[in-house]
Amino acid sequence: MAPTRRTLLKTAGVAAVAGKLLESGEAKAQGAQTGQGGSLPRGLTYCNLRSGLGVKLGDRILEVGRAAQQLHVAVPATTDEVIAGKNVDGLSKVVLAAPKNATVAESEAQFGPCITNPQKIICSGSTTRSTSWK
Repeated sequence: MAPTRRTLLKTAGVAAVAGKLLESGEAKAQGAQTGQGGSLPRGLTYCNLRSGLGVKLGDRILEVGRAAQQLHVAVPATTDEVIAGKNVDGLSKVVLAAPKNATVAESEAQFGPCITNPQKIICSGSTTRSTSWK
């Protein structure tokens, strides 16, 4: 049975978070030194939309960038920035306020790539050449 898009996105998201945990530890340490950083809202499901970062709220997806423009706060643009701890205080404010006109139905959301900045791309393939011998 082929995996569904939802299963693929969940699996890829978990893999991306696991791959970034070491880097996020470094980012937290640097944030503590520079006075940046904060705590991420717990229990949220993040996604990358074509328009930017999204957060699942019930059966709707909050377009974080659009909500941030309305509330005049800085927010992370992608899930990679969320993992790195960039502008998470603004993200918390946007999620708590959750303006209704900044959400879309989950079925109408236009998802972007789940991994936006891969460190390596590995391709595998084979070629076959047919030759006729006479």
